[in-house]
Amino acid sequence: MIGRAGRPQFDDQGVAVVLVHDLKKKFYNKFLYEPFPVESRYYGLEKVEPKLMSSFLSNLVSKSVRTLQDSYCLEVDSDERTLISTAVGKIASFYYLSHETMRLLYDQLSVDASIEKILYLLTQVKEYSELPVRHNEDLING
Repeated sequence: MIGRAGRPQFDDQGVAVVLVHDLKKKFYNKFLYEPFPVESRYYGLEKVEPKLMSSFLSNLVSKSVRTLQDSYCLEVDSDERTLISTAVGKIASFYYLSHETMRLLYDQLSVDASIEKILYLLTQVKEYSELPVRHNEDLING
């Protein structure tokens, strides 16, 4: 298991130590130092032709841009080519928040929101669904 601690805005390096038994040393050396084969796919494409791939990727980018616009994270400049990060998008990027979280907070949070409303909204954000619970705690709270 290798994890990362620290503050990404200040640290640009990390150290990992791998401890293994001699029997597994060769396997882990190969795992760490040899590249994995690339198995990329364009899902949903019957044939991998340049025209189809271009269309697929264009649609994917357009859909992603629309999603970020709908979440108030991104604006498209009048030239229709320049993408501009909004304040909401910059906050999401800085704090590693999903665009779904930003949309929820932007749509639901108001200046005069009560503490109860703020706490409720915080319990609804996507990031908390990814946190593990302690043993059997999900049975109590579920």
